[in-house]
Amino acid sequence: MSHVNKALVSLAMAVVAVLTLVGCSPPSPTSAPSSTATAAAAATDAPTPTPTPGKPTEADLVVTPDGIAPLVVGEPIPDESADTAIAIWNPSFCVNSTAGIKPGDPTAGAWTANYPEDATGYSVSLPFSVVVPTHVKADPISQIMVSSANLSTSQGIRVGSTTAQLKAAYPSLVTGPHSTISDIYSVDGTTGTLVFEVANGLTPHYWSTKQIGAILWMRIVPLGSEIYAIAGTDGIALCDTGE
Repeated sequence: MSHVNKALVSLAMAVVAVLTLVGCSPPSPTSAPSSTATAAAAATDAPTPTPTPGKPTEADLVVTPDGIAPLVVGEPIPDESADTAIAIWNPSFCVNSTAGIKPGDPTAGAWTANYPEDATGYSVSLPFSVVVPTHVKADPISQIMVSSANLSTSQGIRVGSTTAQLKAAYPSLVTGPHSTISDIYSVDGTTGTLVFEVANGLTPHYWSTKQIGAILWMRIVPLGSEIYAIAGTDGIALCDTGE
């Protein structure tokens, strides 16, 4: 065989060897996704957490002629957990040894606001009071009294608002009946009436200068109820003490 033929044969064999090696080489590895991309994908696929319901703040509560949602005059109070309820049943709230009310008595319990007492109103008290007629937990609400300035109507009227502010917010206010120490204004809703009681100056030295002409408290009563002033009286009673 000539030197030329030998060279061609050697070159051919070398090419075959190279092709064989290329064909046997393992495929290049696919690069793995970065940790950032993986975390982003997981976050996108994760379900949106459901917000845990909580009790509204006093500023979130809206006073209306029908009640303070979910409290509606003429209807029983919804039985909710203390974590979300704005009013809770206290089975011993009215226990009073002087009045002879013992734990477990039919008149021992009462519905109370699920908020702390404050001094924003006429006196230190719970922000609102709920009255049920016979102290039975399932009784319908007969009256709600708002005594804290932390709660307001949708028009921004609250304890401490002036008569001028009240009349501007409710042009169709019903006026009266007034007393010698307070003026009464009211507005009707669907099932109830919102009553505003304002300190007046007809009786000298009864009220402070700051109190005269300002709302003392707001009351919600069933539609059609008799409207009257409670300033200078025992007010509304949560407990039946026999007096």
